[in-house]
Amino acid sequence: MVLRGAPHLAIAHGPAGAWGQVDGAIALTYFDLAASAHGLGTCWAGILMRAAKSPEVAEALALPADHQLFGALMFGRPALRYQRIPDRRPARIEWR
Repeated sequence: MVLRGAPHLAIAHGPAGAWGQVDGAIALTYFDLAASAHGLGTCWAGILMRAAKSPEVAEALALPADHQLFGALMFGRPALRYQRIPDRRPARIEWR
C-alpha cells in the first residue's frame, strides 16, 4: 500500500543537520527531472515518509544509526504513454 507496487525507490538521507531537509529535497528534485528526461515515471513517496516514523519501517530502510530520512521518490517505467497533451487556450502574457 505504501509504495503502490513501484519497482524502485530512491531515498535521500544523511546526518541530521541544519540543511539536510533542504539538500534532500533538492537532490530528489534533480533526480525527478533526470528520470523524466530518461523516460522514467516518478512519484514522491509522502506516505513512506509518514510510515518511516514507525520502528518497523525505519528498521526495514536500514539507514545508519546517525542518519535521518529526508525524502523518498518511487520510480520505474510508466505503464502508459501519453500521445499528446490536451488542447489549452493560449497564455495571455503582458511584458512590462
